[in-house]
Amino acid sequence: KAAVDAAKAAGTVGEQADGYLGFVKGSADAATTAAVTAINAARGEVYAQTAAKSGVSKEAAGQATGVQLIGKLPAGQYYKPLGGDWTKK
Repeated sequence: KAAVDAAKAAGTVGEQADGYLGFVKGSADAATTAAVTAINAARGEVYAQTAAKSGVSKEAAGQATGVQLIGKLPAGQYYKPLGGDWTKK
């Protein structure tokens, strides 16, 4: 998590509207990439569980979380809206 937080602060990693982390500039070092992959896998599991409990799709659960995560981003970090490009908050 510390590697991802540092990458978010540096503008390498950002939050996406689908509820997953993404790479703002294409890729990152191996440690950051591994951390992003692990966090995204864990998020996917949570979205699947939420979807099963609430009767919505996994994608809808992820998007609902994505809205919350983007809303909490500090100024200067990046996010990617659905169908859009990376934007600095």
